[in-house]
Amino acid sequence: MNTVQYTDLYQFNFLSDVQFSPDGAHAIFTKSNASEAKNGYVSELWLLNTADGTYRRLTTGGEERGAFWLDENTVAFVSDREKKGKDAAGKKPEKKTTWYKISIDGGEAEKFLQIDEKIAGIKVLGEGKYLVVSPQKCGEASEKDEKSANTAQEGKDFYVFD
Repeated sequence: MNTVQYTDLYQFNFLSDVQFSPDGAHAIFTKSNASEAKNGYVSELWLLNTADGTYRRLTTGGEERGAFWLDENTVAFVSDREKKGKDAAGKKPEKKTTWYKISIDGGEAEKFLQIDEKIAGIKVLGEGKYLVVSPQKCGEASEKDEKSANTAQEGKDFYVFD
């Protein structure tokens, strides 16, 4: 038996975020692989037909994750398709999270929802409403870090986005 090398990691597929369609006919999941070239992970969405067990890749961008069903034929997912580098002035862009939607029957993904915050998760509540979780710094701000503080206050620990 050979010892495990760090390069062996590139051969593994990591599956996560399994979500069944409302009618149970399909499941969507994220397949991630470590990428030496990217110095990170590449992730894509795959679709499973629950009746016959066949599966196929639904996206190929390499940054898709966190999928959820909008209806029996449409999936929404997070992706960084607008590569967040630096702008022309050399500044980092504002933090934002963008979801796209795509039909499981094929076609191009289109922008579905964008929130100008870093979002850690989303839950469909129904009737066009969603619960989103955003990591925030809560607590006292130091003099050096005063602008980035987000002190939790009674009745002010959530935001409603319309």
